[in-house]
Amino acid sequence: MTVARILARVVDMVTILFCTLAVILLGLAPLMSAASDRLAPAPWGRAFAATVLFAVVATVYEVAFLVARGQTPGKDLFNLRVVDATTGSPPRLGGAIRRTLPFTVLRLTPGAVLGSVIVLILGASAPFDARRRGLHDRIAGTLVEHYDADLEEGPPETVDRAALARKYGPRSIWDLITKRAGRD
Repeated sequence: MTVARILARVVDMVTILFCTLAVILLGLAPLMSAASDRLAPAPWGRAFAATVLFAVVATVYEVAFLVARGQTPGKDLFNLRVVDATTGSPPRLGGAIRRTLPFTVLRLTPGAVLGSVIVLILGASAPFDARRRGLHDRIAGTLVEHYDADLEEGPPETVDRAALARKYGPRSIWDLITKRAGRD
């Protein structure tokens, strides 16, 4: 499961990178340029504003998904979810913030490569715990578990396609052309 956790984190980091770029391109480009000119502390230089924006987007992304669904899109892709270690439910806001805070601090470290490597190492600390909890999980009182969404949802309900077609119209263009919508 550790490899799945690392891959899920990589998927989330790439997603966050594209979300950050979208935020910059959709309206913050002039502000980012001005902020980069004004705010350029020594270790980061002109990358300081972009680093802070990336950390903010990443924190909002992670906390919002953990509170709403108990998993980020990367964790969903690899059938993982984050639960409260005592209740088994998705983490509450405080737990999600405590779980995400170490990553936020590490993302603000100078040098994007160094920060990314440290973030991956923090997540990879899970094999050294009996319950496979990373350092950030222990801080937040959470745990990452494997699940199969298909088994949880149960078998799909049978659907009366003819009734749906009568109520909502044809299912496809072919049904519309052949007027088969009501004869299924």
